[in-house]
Amino acid sequence: MSDTTISRVSAGVIAVEGKTIPFSLLPSTATDGATVTFDLSTNNKHQVTIAGNRTLALSNTTNIPAFMINIKQDATSSRTVTWFSGITWAGGSAPTLTTTANKTDSFGFQQISAGVYLGFVIAQNI
Repeated sequence: MSDTTISRVSAGVIAVEGKTIPFSLLPSTATDGATVTFDLSTNNKHQVTIAGNRTLALSNTTNIPAFMINIKQDATSSRTVTWFSGITWAGGSAPTLTTTANKTDSFGFQQISAGVYLGFVIAQNI
């Protein structure tokens, strides 16, 4: 059995066995728009306040074993999302977002192979 090599590549980025992984204690804020894209090369934690029904997308997914997304309703509320492809949800179906104004739902994802994710509800209506 050998030890795992972990090193700091740069601010907010570590390397585990030569694979770089972004890491931050605070989530990155994504730009709201018709399609909200979460850039996984910048962080493994993301948040967005949605001001309309949105499509969610991912970019730079290589070497990202797990990540989290917080979705907050704006003051109008009752917004919906279309999830990025490749998710198998715990329980078999995608969760319904909280529809209360200014409330947040938190979701976790584990990438099990390229473009294939296990999706989990961490918390809702917070």
